[in-house]
Amino acid sequence: MRAPANAFPNPLRPDQVEELLDLIRRLADKWEIPWSSLRKALREALMELSQRNPGALSSDRDREDLASLQAGLRQLAEALADPLPAPPEPIPSERLDILLDVLLRRWILERYPGWKVACFFLLWERHSQDIARGLRPFRHSLIEANVLEPQEGLLDLAADFLGHLLAHLLERDEARLRQWDPLKGPMGPWLRRVVWQLARDLIRSPRREVPLEEDEGGEEPPWEERFGEDFSTLTGKGLRDRLERALDLEGILGRALNDEERYILWAAYVEGWTDEEIAEALKVRRETVNRRKQRALRKVFCALWQETIREEELPDSRIASVVSERCADRSPEEIAQRLGLSVEEVGTLLEEARRILRRRWDP
Repeated sequence: MRAPANAFPNPLRPDQVEELLDLIRRLADKWEIPWSSLRKALREALMELSQRNPGALSSDRDREDLASLQAGLRQLAEALADPLPAPPEPIPSERLDILLDVLLRRWILERYPGWKVACFFLLWERHSQDIARGLRPFRHSLIEANVLEPQEGLLDLAADFLGHLLAHLLERDEARLRQWDPLKGPMGPWLRRVVWQLARDLIRSPRREVPLEEDEGGEEPPWEERFGEDFSTLTGKGLRDRLERALDLEGILGRALNDEERYILWAAYVEGWTDEEIAEALKVRRETVNRRKQRALRKVFCALWQETIREEELPDSRIASVVSERCADRSPEEIAQRLGLSVEEVGTLLEEARRILRRRWDP
C-alpha cells in the first residue's frame, strides 16, 4: 500500500534542514549568485523533483522511502521560501542541476530519510544517460565476461549495471561518491568516467591486458606522431558522431582494434579526456597511453582507408603502395627501400593519403 502524502510531514530535523541550506549558501557564494534569485529557482526545482514518481519502485518499503524523500524535498523547498519577490535574474540551468545533485548526494551520505530512493533519483532519474554513455564502449566485453546479461538496448544494459555502480560508489564509507567536486563541473562527466573505470575493472583479465613491455621502448620518431595524430585533424562537423558509431564492435574500427585501443580512442576522441586522465584510469604512465594511442590511430587510418578508398580513384598509384606498406607496420625508411623511393617521397605520398581520407570523411 502506498504511504499517504502526509505520512511524513517533516522527515528532516531542523539541524538537517539548516545543514542543507548552509551547503546551498556556500555554493551560491562560490558562484557569486544572488541568494534571493537562487532560492526561488532552487525551490521550484525541488518542488518539481519531489513530484516525480518512478515506476520502477514497486515494493512497500520503496514506496515508503519515496514518500519520505518527497516530503523531505518539499520541506527543504518550503525552507527556501522568500516573502520578498526575487529580482528577475535567471540562474544557469547547469548550476541548478549541480545543486540538485549536491543535495541528493548529501541526502545519501548523511542517510537522511529516504536516502535509498535518493540513490535511485541521483543515479537513474537524473543520470541514466550518462551511465549508458559510459558503458557504451564496454557493453560487448561486459556481456562476454558474464558481468552483464544481454539486453535489447543500451539503457537496459545500464539498468543492469546500476547495482555494480551503486556498490562501487557506496563502498568504504562512500569514498568514491565523495570524490565528485561540484566546483569543478557537473556530475554527469564525472560519473561517465567512474562508469568507464568500473566497467574496465570488471572485465579485466590476463587475456585482455595489453602487455606493458611492448609499449615501454624509446620515443617514437616524429613521423610516427605526425602520422598518427593526423587522424585528429579529421575533425569537421559531425566526425565525433561518426567516430562514436565506428568504435562499436560491429563497426569498422571495432573489428580493427583490441579492447584497450578502443577504450583509449573512445576516452580521447569521444569523451575528450587528456592523456593524463586516461593514464590515471588505466593505471599506466602517460607515455604508455600516448604510444598505445598512436598505435591505435595508425590502425584507424588503415581500417578507414581499406574500407573507403579505391585504388583506381587515386591520383598517383604509388599512394596505394605506400599506404599498404605503412599498414604492414613498416617505417618510411623501409618503405623507401622496398619501393625504390626517397624517404621524402614516402612522406609526401603519406601526407597526400591523409588529405584524401580527410576529404572522404569530411567533404
